[in-house]
Amino acid sequence: MKLTDMRVRNAKPQDKPYKLSDGGGLYLLVKPNGARLWHFRYRVDEAGRKKEQIESIGRYPEISLTEARAAGQRYRDMLREGVSPAAERKAKRRATGTDSRLFRAVAEAWFAVYAPKLAAKTAANIRGRLDRHIYPLIGDRDITALTRPDMAAFVEHLNGKGIPAEAGKVLQTASQVFDYAATAGLIEFNPTAKLSRNLTQYREEHQPALPQNEVKEFFKSYLQTGGSPVVRLALLLSMLTATRSKSFRLGRWEDIDWERKTWFMPQENMKQGNDFLIPLSDWTIELLKELHALTGGQKYLFPSGRKGGGGNPTISENAINQRIKLMGYDGTHAGKSKVVQHGFRSLFADVMTENRRGVEVIRKALGHTVKDKTVRAYFRADMLQERREIACFYSDWLQERYREAEKELAVEALKAARAVLRD
Repeated sequence: MKLTDMRVRNAKPQDKPYKLSDGGGLYLLVKPNGARLWHFRYRVDEAGRKKEQIESIGRYPEISLTEARAAGQRYRDMLREGVSPAAERKAKRRATGTDSRLFRAVAEAWFAVYAPKLAAKTAANIRGRLDRHIYPLIGDRDITALTRPDMAAFVEHLNGKGIPAEAGKVLQTASQVFDYAATAGLIEFNPTAKLSRNLTQYREEHQPALPQNEVKEFFKSYLQTGGSPVVRLALLLSMLTATRSKSFRLGRWEDIDWERKTWFMPQENMKQGNDFLIPLSDWTIELLKELHALTGGQKYLFPSGRKGGGGNPTISENAINQRIKLMGYDGTHAGKSKVVQHGFRSLFADVMTENRRGVEVIRKALGHTVKDKTVRAYFRADMLQERREIACFYSDWLQERYREAEKELAVEALKAARAVLRD
């Protein structure tokens, strides 16, 4: 039965895509997101076999029923003359030197829309995945001709590169481009759907953390190792605040509220893209005042020690980790575990969990957000008072071991001095 303007206009989205046929190969595809797309379906002979082809006509109501029928009739006339609509389209592409259906062209259009919403580093990572992993394989392929077997072969190629952690992100980027193409009416479905199960399984390795029973010895090594006073203070403050490296390093003096004892971290510096307020303990405030005497006249808490900043206005992301390595915590010294700055977050979580602090307040203190939208709607409170209490508890826990380390070093120094006098 032929379609009518009213039937097309009143076509409502359902849980799954469905088609409304107008006959002669022309149909309207109604998608769950409400998009209504005109397509023309036909068959051509290829090597003695009938192969189905689909031409995208456009989106309703931009393309009316009358206009879609005219396009369908034009395609039928071409087929009667032995001309494939797809072949004609490719010939026109070659003649004009343009190809808006190449995967690369569609991906660039998607990136132009999507990238401005992202942090600069995230956008740069996506650009790298497109250029290094995606374009060399499918960048010059017609996106409307890429099939599920094509993309399954693409996944196998990624598996063969031995980059399991990155491969999932590469596939995700490709999938987002296909979703964009489907929304634009270029393709009917995303050929990468559920192909992530074909990827080589990646097991994430947790960042090396400092065990609780090594904290005192860690402080002893810290006190015995020299170095930049700014980086030394940064190490202690990083332990106390348990923040991510980027957010921590980009801390500004204007964001420290001495009266309220808080440190504000703006959303552009946060991984989760949310403003974050950290309650500060008395020891943290003491250390910040010591740091202020060194860098208080500058914008950042931890400015670069290099002239001109070496292209970076703050200490590098490896500065604290290098200090930790100099202390011997690189996994090569007996009795000393391998430790990195990010592992201080695990130490904080371990101490708080062992002392029976709630999971919700620990997550909040670490700046985690709840991924489930429904749960997140009921998890809006910042729990500042509860977080202040555990920040002070954790600070006391660390300071107790710091003072024990100082005392033991003082006793060891006294014994060594007496031994020298005896000799």
